[in-house]
Amino acid sequence: MEHQRAGFMLQLKPGGLEAYERLHDQIWPELVAEMAAKGVEQVTIFHADSKLFIYSEIADARAWERLWNLDIHLRWAAELEPYLVLAEDGTPASTDLTEIFHLVPANRRAAD
Repeated sequence: MEHQRAGFMLQLKPGGLEAYERLHDQIWPELVAEMAAKGVEQVTIFHADSKLFIYSEIADARAWERLWNLDIHLRWAAELEPYLVLAEDGTPASTDLTEIFHLVPANRRAAD
């Protein structure tokens, strides 16, 4: 499989960070299992004020697509929805990010 890195941005509504963090601190084990099954290998979320940057490592380019419309993910999205800025279609307003640089130092590769 072709492992890939992916990034996208979301925006929180004012005052939404605390609840967003709390939900992720209590992420559902069945969602985590489904993410792994669909090829989402890891996820890291950063924030700057109301902007969220989601970085993930995925098994292939379709990993997130396989997850989006599953019942478990739709229920999770509904939990997050009150805290996120939404697009006109009612889904979270997101922006895909394009990778422009990646570096794995030579000594890191030897240690892995």
